[in-house]
Amino acid sequence: MAFDLDEDELRATRKMNKADRNEIEVNDYVRTKNGVIDKVDALYGMIENTVHLENQKWFDIKNIVKHSKQLIDLIEVKDVIKYKINNISTTLETKGYVEGIVDISDEEMLQKIKSDKNYHILEILTKERYMTNCYKVGGEDGI
Repeated sequence: MAFDLDEDELRATRKMNKADRNEIEVNDYVRTKNGVIDKVDALYGMIENTVHLENQKWFDIKNIVKHSKQLIDLIEVKDVIKYKINNISTTLETKGYVEGIVDISDEEMLQKIKSDKNYHILEILTKERYMTNCYKVGGEDGI
Protein backbone atom coordinates (compact mmCIF):
# COMPACT_ATOMS: atom_id res chain seq x y z
CA MET A 1 0.00 0.00 0.00
CA ALA A 2 1.59 3.24 -1.14
CA PHE A 3 0.63 6.76 -0.17
CA ASP A 4 2.07 10.19 -0.75
CA LEU A 5 2.40 12.89 1.86
CA ASP A 6 2.93 16.52 1.08
CA GLU A 7 5.99 18.18 2.63
CA ASP A 8 4.10 19.57 5.67
CA GLU A 9 2.48 16.18 6.41
CA LEU A 10 5.84 14.43 6.06
CA ARG A 11 7.53 16.92 8.42
CA ALA A 12 4.71 16.58 10.99
CA THR A 13 4.83 12.77 10.81
CA ARG A 14 8.61 12.75 11.25
CA LYS A 15 8.31 15.03 14.27
CA MET A 16 5.55 12.89 15.79
CA ASN A 17 7.71 9.77 15.33
CA LYS A 18 10.75 11.58 16.71
CA ALA A 19 12.31 11.10 13.30
CA ASP A 20 13.00 14.76 12.64
CA ARG A 21 16.42 15.07 11.03
CA ASN A 22 16.96 18.46 12.63
CA GLU A 23 16.46 19.88 9.15
CA ILE A 24 19.24 17.95 7.42
CA GLU A 25 18.78 18.63 3.73
CA VAL A 26 20.08 17.31 0.44
CA ASN A 27 23.54 18.80 -0.29
CA ASP A 28 24.30 19.34 3.41
CA TYR A 29 27.65 18.07 4.64
CA VAL A 30 27.53 15.74 7.65
CA ARG A 31 30.02 14.47 10.21
CA THR A 32 29.34 11.09 11.81
CA LYS A 33 30.30 9.70 15.22
CA ASN A 34 33.12 7.70 13.66
CA GLY A 35 34.55 10.74 11.85
CA VAL A 36 33.19 10.24 8.36
CA ILE A 37 32.53 13.48 6.52
CA ASP A 38 30.26 13.20 3.51
CA LYS A 39 27.56 15.00 1.55
CA VAL A 40 23.86 14.10 1.70
CA ASP A 41 22.48 13.30 -1.74
CA ALA A 42 19.04 11.95 -0.73
CA LEU A 43 16.70 11.81 2.27
CA TYR A 44 14.55 8.85 3.21
CA GLY A 45 11.51 7.88 5.16
CA MET A 46 9.77 8.52 8.39
CA ILE A 47 10.62 5.28 10.16
CA GLU A 48 14.10 4.45 8.97
CA ASN A 49 15.62 7.82 9.97
CA THR A 50 18.18 7.59 7.24
CA VAL A 51 19.96 9.81 4.78
CA HIS A 52 21.88 8.72 1.72
CA LEU A 53 25.48 9.89 1.66
CA GLU A 54 27.48 10.14 -1.54
CA ASN A 55 30.20 7.72 -0.38
CA GLN A 56 28.50 5.78 2.43
CA LYS A 57 25.18 4.51 1.05
CA TRP A 58 22.23 4.74 3.51
CA PHE A 59 23.18 6.07 6.93
CA ASP A 60 21.27 6.24 10.22
CA ILE A 61 20.87 9.87 11.30
CA LYS A 62 21.43 8.89 14.95
CA ASN A 63 25.12 8.64 14.08
CA ILE A 64 25.32 12.15 12.61
CA VAL A 65 26.86 14.57 15.10
CA LYS A 66 26.99 17.71 12.92
CA HIS A 67 25.60 18.95 9.64
CA SER A 68 26.02 22.17 7.71
CA LYS A 69 25.81 23.71 4.27
CA GLN A 70 29.45 24.77 4.75
CA LEU A 71 32.13 22.09 4.98
CA ILE A 72 34.33 24.28 7.17
CA ASP A 73 31.68 24.16 9.94
CA LEU A 74 32.35 20.42 10.44
CA ILE A 75 36.02 20.83 11.33
CA GLU A 76 36.95 20.21 14.98
CA VAL A 77 39.99 20.60 17.20
CA LYS A 78 42.53 17.79 16.53
CA ASP A 79 41.42 17.33 12.91
CA VAL A 80 44.08 17.57 10.21
CA ILE A 81 43.35 19.77 7.20
CA LYS A 82 44.98 20.46 3.87
CA TYR A 83 44.33 24.08 3.00
CA LYS A 84 45.00 26.81 0.50
CA ILE A 85 45.29 30.48 1.48
CA ASN A 86 44.65 32.95 -1.33
CA ASN A 87 45.73 36.56 -1.63
CA ILE A 88 49.25 36.13 -0.27
CA SER A 89 51.42 39.15 -0.89
CA THR A 90 55.11 38.48 -0.51
CA THR A 91 58.43 39.29 -2.14
CA LEU A 92 59.02 35.60 -2.77
CA GLU A 93 58.00 34.25 -6.12
CA THR A 94 54.64 32.65 -5.40
CA LYS A 95 51.46 32.15 -7.31
CA GLY A 96 49.61 34.39 -4.89
CA TYR A 97 48.61 31.52 -2.64
CA VAL A 98 50.07 29.06 -0.16
CA GLU A 99 49.05 25.42 0.42
CA GLY A 100 49.79 23.42 3.53
CA ILE A 101 48.74 20.72 5.97
CA VAL A 102 48.10 21.45 9.63
CA ASP A 103 46.58 19.77 12.65
CA ILE A 104 44.17 22.02 14.48
CA SER A 105 45.65 22.22 17.97
CA ASP A 106 43.09 24.28 19.88
CA GLU A 107 39.82 26.20 19.72
CA GLU A 108 41.56 29.52 19.06
CA MET A 109 43.26 28.12 15.96
CA LEU A 110 40.00 26.56 14.78
CA GLN A 111 38.13 29.86 15.09
CA LYS A 112 40.91 31.74 13.27
CA ILE A 113 40.70 29.31 10.34
CA LYS A 114 36.89 29.49 10.25
CA SER A 115 36.86 33.29 10.29
CA ASP A 116 39.58 33.83 7.66
CA LYS A 117 37.82 34.10 4.29
CA ASN A 118 41.11 33.45 2.47
CA TYR A 119 41.33 29.91 3.89
CA HIS A 120 40.01 27.22 1.55
CA ILE A 121 39.78 23.70 2.92
CA LEU A 122 40.95 21.15 0.35
CA GLU A 123 40.90 17.97 2.46
CA ILE A 124 39.96 16.93 6.00
CA LEU A 125 41.27 14.01 8.04
CA THR A 126 39.08 13.81 11.13
CA LYS A 127 40.64 12.95 14.47
CA GLU A 128 38.46 9.82 14.64
CA ARG A 129 39.67 8.54 11.25
CA TYR A 130 43.25 9.38 12.16
CA MET A 131 43.07 7.40 15.42
CA THR A 132 41.42 4.47 13.63
CA ASN A 133 44.22 4.28 11.06
CA CYS A 134 47.35 5.32 12.94
CA TYR A 135 50.09 2.99 14.14
CA LYS A 136 51.37 3.74 17.64
CA VAL A 137 55.11 3.36 17.82
CA GLY A 138 56.28 1.49 20.92
CA GLY A 139 52.94 -0.06 21.83
CA GLU A 140 49.89 1.38 23.49
CA ASP A 141 51.73 3.92 25.64
CA GLY A 142 53.80 5.18 22.71
CA ILE A 143 57.00 4.40 24.64
